[in-house]
Amino acid sequence: MSNQITKLREQISAKKQAIADLDAAGLPDDGAMALWQMHVDRAAADYFKVVGHLATNTIAARQDSDIDFAVATGLVFGQSDKFVIGAIFRHLGPMITDDVKEQFVRIKGDHPPGVSDQKRAADRKRLARELLALERAEEAEIEADLLRGNQVERRADADPAAVLGVPDDVLETLK
Repeated sequence: MSNQITKLREQISAKKQAIADLDAAGLPDDGAMALWQMHVDRAAADYFKVVGHLATNTIAARQDSDIDFAVATGLVFGQSDKFVIGAIFRHLGPMITDDVKEQFVRIKGDHPPGVSDQKRAADRKRLARELLALERAEEAEIEADLLRGNQVERRADADPAAVLGVPDDVLETLK
């Protein structure tokens, strides 16, 4: 196997790692915290829905059985977790959010930087094009080595489009 094939395989490996890192990256900080807040708001909304039902039942109550916490909170139906989580985030949400932000700042250096969905899509498309170009170059080198009578094994994960020489315009029509 030629040095050029070895170099190309190293570049292919690095490009695949770049794609994996991009796929593993979360949202930018503000997007991640907005997503967090959306879940907090959803939990609080579940709580307020139950509180609204309890208030309605209390106003219309004429006897003890008219106010049923087990039914109102979903306990009878196995759905009380929404009420409990909602109550926690309604009353402790700001403190929990502060704790999450503190941990977020502490651990974010251990994770790939966040990427917006638009940038992720553009970067992924660019990286995929670059990877295909590298794989095509590798295939050309393999073919040249084979013509010289050298034995070269293709990578098991080689892109079939690169191995078969499928043109870009044909690949586009297949998407």
